[in-house]
Amino acid sequence: DWSGRALADAEFVRCSFKGATLSEVNARSCRFEECDFTSAAMNAAVFRDCSFSNSEFRGVNLFIAEFHECHMLGVSLA
Repeated sequence: DWSGRALADAEFVRCSFKGATLSEVNARSCRFEECDFTSAAMNAAVFRDCSFSNSEFRGVNLFIAEFHECHMLGVSLA
């Protein structure tokens, strides 16, 4: 459970966040490369200046999540 955590300048490569609870996470300048967020809960999470290269977002709950100045190159939402 990652709920409410603050992340800054972190790097995640080929990590699985499948079904993870990331609600109310506050992430700044983080890099997520080839990560799997399938069915994760990201309610009210805030991401600033983050990149999500080639990551999977199938079935993610993004209720009131915010993405500011984020790069989503190659992200799969289907």
